[in-house]
Amino acid sequence: MATAAYLHNKHPSMAIDGDIPEGRWSRSGSKTDHLRVFGGKAWSHVRSHSRRRKLDPKATECVFVRYPTGVKGYKLYDMKKKHFFVRRDVIFEENVFPLKLSKCDNSAQEVTLKIEDFQSKYPLDLPETEARDSSLDHITPEVNDLDETERLNTDPIDRNFKRCPDIQLGNTPDYEDEGSVTEIQDIVNNLDPEVEAEARNPTHGSERCEKRKTKIPKHFEDFYLYDAQEIQQSEEKDPVTLKDVLKSPEADMWLKAMEEEIQNLTQAQTWELTTKPQGAKVIPFRWLFRKKKDEIGNRVKFKARLVTKGYLQIPGVDFQDTFSAVIKLKSIRLLLAVAAEKNLEVHQMDVTAAYLNGILKEDIYMAQPEGCIEKGKEHLVCHLKKSIYGLRQSGLIQYGLKRSSAEPCIYFCHEKNIIIGVYVDNLLIVGNMPEINEFKGSIKKRFSVKDLGPASQILSMQICKEENGSYTLDQIVYVLEILETFKMTEAKCASTPLDPSIKYKKVHEQQWEEIKENSKEIPYRQAIGSLLYLTCGTRPDMAYSSTYMSQFNEKHTEEHWRGVKHILRYLKGTQHRKLRFQKTGEPLQVYSDADWGGDRTDRKSYSGYIMLLAGALISWSSKKQSTTALSSTEAAYVAMCHAAKEILWIKNLIKEICSEL
Repeated sequence: MATAAYLHNKHPSMAIDGDIPEGRWSRSGSKTDHLRVFGGKAWSHVRSHSRRRKLDPKATECVFVRYPTGVKGYKLYDMKKKHFFVRRDVIFEENVFPLKLSKCDNSAQEVTLKIEDFQSKYPLDLPETEARDSSLDHITPEVNDLDETERLNTDPIDRNFKRCPDIQLGNTPDYEDEGSVTEIQDIVNNLDPEVEAEARNPTHGSERCEKRKTKIPKHFEDFYLYDAQEIQQSEEKDPVTLKDVLKSPEADMWLKAMEEEIQNLTQAQTWELTTKPQGAKVIPFRWLFRKKKDEIGNRVKFKARLVTKGYLQIPGVDFQDTFSAVIKLKSIRLLLAVAAEKNLEVHQMDVTAAYLNGILKEDIYMAQPEGCIEKGKEHLVCHLKKSIYGLRQSGLIQYGLKRSSAEPCIYFCHEKNIIIGVYVDNLLIVGNMPEINEFKGSIKKRFSVKDLGPASQILSMQICKEENGSYTLDQIVYVLEILETFKMTEAKCASTPLDPSIKYKKVHEQQWEEIKENSKEIPYRQAIGSLLYLTCGTRPDMAYSSTYMSQFNEKHTEEHWRGVKHILRYLKGTQHRKLRFQKTGEPLQVYSDADWGGDRTDRKSYSGYIMLLAGALISWSSKKQSTTALSSTEAAYVAMCHAAKEILWIKNLIKEICSEL
């Protein structure tokens, strides 16, 4: 059926004046050079890394069954191994049909699947019928289109499901109704009994599909690590849904936080209620809950935030451009170095509901959130007048200032001799006190802000100014949280990040299949993620060890886990180490080197560099080279290129924000 529908969309249609339907949808829809005869014999190329020996067959005999969706290639059926897969390198014999049934051919019984056989192996409660269409006697099982080889899922079918209510056409909103309440304090009373019971005894059905992985942009790698460590280091899980809030012992605090968020939105006149225009798309919303910490790790605030599901916005229709201000960690270190060299102050401010200050140009409609639905106006929707958290253009609208071309999250003013680093709604202000106070006064007139005074904490890093004017940067609180999370507070300290006598090797596929189940209980990825964020922040001495051990994230053994715990033991003995920025008057210093063939598994080299300014490191890197160097000179040359690119960026940024340094 899928192949028939695919081919039907390739045929000219009289309904659109003889044009091809799929050609109207995409430019490549009218191409037909890839079409092949359905059910024909095909030979799939066996990838070189899949062949065990040199003389093994280079192609597999199979049957062409359909055109996959979302990927280029052909979906094939391996008659010997009884599984489906997708390949691009295929040779066809279109006049041979291995699965063609005939009255005298009994061998076809071996490659077909009867409903009775399927039901005996995977029992289903099917209604009995007096007659059945003979065309259903033989079926071919359908599976999802993935790049990897797939087999039938033998997991038991989850029977704990409820029948969905019948959908009635009419004035149905374009979003999922997450509850209808008039005031937050009445949520508990108005909650449906079944929902309340489910909140007390939640049950989760097994997920039946997997999401395709996407590559994370390197520009935001520091902040994905920060978000990951925030989740990992939380002592107790924050609520995810409104049901979690209601069954939480701290429900009163969470409901109060929701009231504050609604009050901020109302005071900012973020939206106005209106009737939904015909054809308009209503974007749903959700609540986010988070407990905030102070500089010593204590919980100080319950934060509830209302966000839209911005991933449903259509580019070019609902927004034209996107931006979110997330300053690099090395940019923060550079600002502290500049402050130490020029004897400047570093202060901090927090913009209350920062995204609500931007004016929207597009017409965007959002569903009414729980807690502020007016009685008698339940059918209306929110016409957004200002940007709100979750909209993909919110961060760009917030700022009207010209920013640095080298670092888009740094703003500066040469006339006032002031530099501002921005991380979403946190401002790091560097300058002399008169200029800082003038800036604070001007921004308070326009925005609702909190003056946090001298900078003390940002992104789990503690900032401290000493009496001699130098600045220190550390992550001692975060280190203690890591040691407590992985139960290493009582471990014996180690003097080096890695044991030089141990050479770690990658796990072979056969060995991994034997230990895969046991390895799932090891929190290997969580530990590596925490160590990598620590490395990006203030610990260059752990750059090589953390990067080296991260290559075993996918397949790791107990030996690899002992290596990670060795890093944690080293961390325990060096937890009080800090970066100290002080006035030296020296220019930027850079050192680069390479470890030729240092990785025994593939003989690739590691590049490394460090950059010093104001007596401390502002940038560093330890990275495996993408190519195999043929000599130590070549390895060092690649490392120099890696460092030179960083030098150019640092010099451009310094020249732009403070030309006198």
